[in-house]
Amino acid sequence: MKKFLHSRWVFGLFALAVLISPVMYVYGGAGTTFNLPQAGTPITPWAFVCQTTALCSATVLIDNTGVEKGTVTNPLYETNGALDPCRTNVALIKPITIPTATTTNILTGTSAKKIYVCYLYLQTGLANNVAVISGTTGATCGANTAALVGGITAATGLINAANSGQAFGNGGYAIAQVATNNDDICIITSAAGPLAGVIKYVVQ
Repeated sequence: MKKFLHSRWVFGLFALAVLISPVMYVYGGAGTTFNLPQAGTPITPWAFVCQTTALCSATVLIDNTGVEKGTVTNPLYETNGALDPCRTNVALIKPITIPTATTTNILTGTSAKKIYVCYLYLQTGLANNVAVISGTTGATCGANTAALVGGITAATGLINAANSGQAFGNGGYAIAQVATNNDDICIITSAAGPLAGVIKYVVQ
C-alpha cells in the first residue's frame, strides 16, 4: 500500500512539473537525455530551401544531413542531372480536335522558352497517319521543322488504323520538347479523321 501511494505521489509530482515547466528531459538507454521543445515554440528539424520558385512540394526526400535527394518518388525528380521541367512547373492542358487532313498548329511558342510535352493522347476515327512536329512561329511549323513524335511528314508519322490511338507519357515527366526556344507545336494528319486528344505541357 505504501509503495502504491508512493508511486501515485511521484506521478503527481511529475504531472505537476509538466504543467508548470514544459522544458523537461526524457531519459533513454544508458542515461541518455533528450531535450523536449517548449510548449508553443515551433522547431525546425532541418533547414530546407525549395529549389524552384514555380512549385515547392509539401513532401521532399532528404538525407540525414538535410540535402535534397532526387529519386523516382521525389517531387523534385532529377533527369540527367537536371530537374525535370514537368516536375517543377505548373502544367497546362489543352484539348485537340482536327477534323481535316492538314497541318494544324496546336501550341504557340513563347519567346526565350521551350515547350515540354508531359503527356499526349491521340485518337483517330479513320485510318490516319499522324506526325507531331515543332517549328518556328507559323500556322504549319514550316521552318526549323523537327520531329517530336514520328517523322516530319504524315507519311513518316504514326500509322493508325480506324478507331485507334496512342498515349505518350504519364504527365509527370517530359517525353518530348521543341527543338529551339519560341518554337510552336503542330500536328500533321493524312485523313479527315477526326483526330481528337489532349496534350499536357509546360513552358520553361
